[in-house]
Amino acid sequence: MTTIKLKNGSGAPLAGDLVQGEPALDLTNKRLYTENSSGAVIEVGTNPTSLTTGAVTTTGNLLVGNTVTDPATSNVNGVAITAGGEVIASLNGVAAQFNRRTSDGDIAVFKKGGTTVGSIGVLSSRFYIGSGDTGLKFSGADDLISPIDASDGTGRDAAIDLGSSGARFKDLHLSGTVNAGGGTIVSSGSNAFSSKAVGGYAIQAYQDATSADHTALDLRSDATTSTRFLIRGYNNAAATPAEVFSVGADGTVTAGGLDVDNLKIQSGLTASPTNDGANYIFRSSSAHADYSGGDLIIQARSSASRDIYMVTGSPTPVNRLQVKGDGDISFYDTAGANAKFFWDASAESLGIGTSSPVQLLHLRSNTPAIEFDDSAFATVRGRIYSNEGNLLLEADYNNARNSSNIAFNVDGSEAMRVDSSGNLIVSGDVLPTTDAGFAGHSDLGDPAKRFEDAYVRDGVTTGSDGRDKQDIEELSDAEQRVAVACKGLLRKWRWIDSVEAKGDDARIHFGIIAQDLQDAFTAEGLDAGRYAMFISSTWWESTEVIPAVEAQEAVVDEEGNVVEEAVEGQEERTVVHTHNTAEEAPEGSVERTRLGVRYSELLAFIIAAI
Repeated sequence: MTTIKLKNGSGAPLAGDLVQGEPALDLTNKRLYTENSSGAVIEVGTNPTSLTTGAVTTTGNLLVGNTVTDPATSNVNGVAITAGGEVIASLNGVAAQFNRRTSDGDIAVFKKGGTTVGSIGVLSSRFYIGSGDTGLKFSGADDLISPIDASDGTGRDAAIDLGSSGARFKDLHLSGTVNAGGGTIVSSGSNAFSSKAVGGYAIQAYQDATSADHTALDLRSDATTSTRFLIRGYNNAAATPAEVFSVGADGTVTAGGLDVDNLKIQSGLTASPTNDGANYIFRSSSAHADYSGGDLIIQARSSASRDIYMVTGSPTPVNRLQVKGDGDISFYDTAGANAKFFWDASAESLGIGTSSPVQLLHLRSNTPAIEFDDSAFATVRGRIYSNEGNLLLEADYNNARNSSNIAFNVDGSEAMRVDSSGNLIVSGDVLPTTDAGFAGHSDLGDPAKRFEDAYVRDGVTTGSDGRDKQDIEELSDAEQRVAVACKGLLRKWRWIDSVEAKGDDARIHFGIIAQDLQDAFTAEGLDAGRYAMFISSTWWESTEVIPAVEAQEAVVDEEGNVVEEAVEGQEERTVVHTHNTAEEAPEGSVERTRLGVRYSELLAFIIAAI
């Protein structure tokens, strides 16, 4: 085996000074030489054409292609590996190259303290850089940068943040589309998005890239301040677009129409929308066939009948108004549960207090009434109302004005009047509905309720047509004796109640006592009840106590709406009811009988016997 010694000297050695592989150190120039297999002396570390060795070990700097330890700072070509482990490369016109020949994986791995902190590599011919499960893959062919797991190269969708709340990027400049998966921009500051463009566009979006006339949407500031913006939307990308909506600086929205889940708001319609299943609120134009220009129409339309409701109330809104698809209209009570004002469209009837009107106007309540309030005379009121089956017509029922009347006018003239004293005044004849007769007779008064006086100018005409009579005969001897007796039974008297009211001023009356007349007939074996001159009437009376009613003022809510009507006070009173038969009279009724005389027949009876 050949022994190789390290030689040294001043200057480069000659070929005869060395054997193959033997090193020689130039102490003067601090260069290292050796002899190759061809017997030529070559310098090691300056510019050898090639170096074949298993390892290069040095405790100093290793310089390749240069003689300085920092070729970058010196701006010269070369590579230096310093004794401290620093690698410095300085190139001109060429690039440093790192090649992974066939498989995917890391090309360069970066470590600290022996632990990997990051890597650069290749995946499917795409460059990536990353640390652990966080990385970016660059695809030049696809013009794409995408997030990946740097440990295995799999994609990571919606898992990697760009910046953080405490370490934010400053500006983001984009020329294309921004797709935010959740559609949400979250900001910890006062602005989620901010753009300042005084007098110009803050945001402008185009339908194509050919013309500014093709704007689809713009947010534009005015020319005086940076705090007011207008939002405008447009249609028709083929020509100068027409503005279809805008939001002004004062918040006013101007739009040709609005469609929110088939609730459509439109303006300037010349015809009502067809039945397309949507509900409409629209403003008609002057050209509309059914409405005037500017009219507001609410239209509920669909394949089936639909209703329109208005609800109010707190905390739970309740029904106030309902317009049904068939035309019925309901106004509800305070609770919103029952329709108390109802228009029946099919029957063309109005119900107040009922949702089932049976007449053109139908009122229903405990005491249904129509009130008349004369604004020309304060507190003067009239009313028509029903109470316990009775229909009452009242003029000035609160007695606020004297001499009130109830008048009935026909054909523009007064036909009848009831004055404040209860007098019935008529301008024509008072006629029964049918002629007098057994089947349908009409009386003036009755035994329990008689008129006191009758004032007539020409006397009372009594029917005496022979065609209406039968059984015409002269008086019998017994009847003549009764007539003679009656002449002697004529007496004078005064009425008891008149004496009670007037005392000695009560006037004297003349005639016959009905009981005496009855006895005269009985004395001759005759029944006075068979003769029309004698009257005996029987009826039954019952009494009803009407309890007192305490007066109560009207109750109103906070908004002034009457929630409980005022109640007029009344004292306790007793009402006497009359009944014509015992069957009609309630239990406890009192039977009454009153006798009377028809003097026209009595006098004719007496004269016949003279």
